[in-house]
Amino acid sequence: MVLSGLDFAVIIASLTFLFTILSKVIGFPDQIRKNFKKKSTEGLSTIFIVISVVSYAL
Repeated sequence: MVLSGLDFAVIIASLTFLFTILSKVIGFPDQIRKNFKKKSTEGLSTIFIVISVVSYAL
């Protein structure tokens, strides 16, 4: 099955929305809270960084 341009755009838009929500609503506040408690950025989550990169790339 060949995807039309509109179908592909809807898929990309949906993925962008999902990853943006994951990084902005869940990731940022959790990382800020952890870093504030530790007074260090030593435990920065690599999963959060990957989700942010994918979100911005989409």
